[in-house]
Amino acid sequence: MLRRRRGSLLVAAAAGAALGAAYAVSCHGDCRGVPSALHGVIRSSRAVCTIGFVVVDYKYSLRGLAPGSADYRNKRSKVHLRSAKKLLKLCEANGGFYVKAGQFVSSLRQVPKEYSSTLSCLQDQATPCNFEDIKIVIEQKFGKDLHSIFLEFDEHPIAAASIAQVHRGRLYNNQEVAVKVQYPGLEQRMKLDIMTMSILSKSVSWIFPDYRFEKILIEFERTMSMELDFIQEARNSERTASCFRKNNVVKIPRVFWELTSKDVLTMEFCSGYKIDNLDSLRKADISPTKVAKALIELFGEMIFIHGFVHGDPHPGNILVSPQGQGRFSLVLLDHGIYKEFDQKFRLDYCQLWKALILLDSQKILELGEQFGVGKYAKYFPVIFIGRTIERYMLMIPFSKQG
Repeated sequence: MLRRRRGSLLVAAAAGAALGAAYAVSCHGDCRGVPSALHGVIRSSRAVCTIGFVVVDYKYSLRGLAPGSADYRNKRSKVHLRSAKKLLKLCEANGGFYVKAGQFVSSLRQVPKEYSSTLSCLQDQATPCNFEDIKIVIEQKFGKDLHSIFLEFDEHPIAAASIAQVHRGRLYNNQEVAVKVQYPGLEQRMKLDIMTMSILSKSVSWIFPDYRFEKILIEFERTMSMELDFIQEARNSERTASCFRKNNVVKIPRVFWELTSKDVLTMEFCSGYKIDNLDSLRKADISPTKVAKALIELFGEMIFIHGFVHGDPHPGNILVSPQGQGRFSLVLLDHGIYKEFDQKFRLDYCQLWKALILLDSQKILELGEQFGVGKYAKYFPVIFIGRTIERYMLMIPFSKQG
């Protein structure tokens, strides 16, 4: 009875707090905030209801079952799947931040496979914004009519993601450009959605003490803040271009600063095939093996030499641009998320790869301690090289670790 009342109280409290957050964020300093607040209330209420149903499903479906038993594992898997489908519907209905959050969760290794597989369809899902809204954003940012800025501007986006869409254009000097425009009002909605999810994550952690979602939410909020700042993305792009200025294979599109702001980014337009489009590569007489080698060298140099690493290297962000006679360039796009590694980490990581190649089990364990994973270092071979090391080679040191 106490648990039931606690669950009901938490859902009600979370709902009330979410509604208050919706009104506070949406109406702050803007008399037009009432309709926005109503929209925020609907989104927040939908999230609260969905999470509430998920919590209740877990509590009552697994009640009375012995943790670790076959029946418990079987029912838990079914609840995972039902819950993942509910969250998928929530992401699709609320869009924007929620789609991005679903993409983020689907990429995490620590979440149950039912969640990662169900939410993975969000990776390719984004609904383009109305062109008139995009046009207003550009004109307001630069104080000019769209057609006084661009000789040509395609109304249909060439790409659309959860936070922005990209249009192809041409400047008056005949330079082709790609213009990335953030969806209007997105940052304001994100603040509300983050507040709602923070309230819900704390509520869920109270009901399920073994599950702590706050750290994931903090990391996601940090990632989103980076992605929403196109000025920082432009700086990241130029820094990467400087790192690879002597590399004739890596291509980073040039930034046009006079047409770039916090929510509009104008870059040189670069054509090419997605890196996983093997049929197109072969038709262009480009060797997929050579492309793979170039990609490994690109990220190896980022990690071990520069310590400045692109954080979102999915196929849509890496293009292969044919240069004739089987030659190609790797075009690296979307520089919103980067991770910096200090020299100590890079040296230790280098030593780890050396130990994996030389099958040096003792060194693997030592580095495991430095990386803070302890006895779980025995799984490094599976994680990094996709295979196990023969048990007899690791028997002594790993058996000591349990």
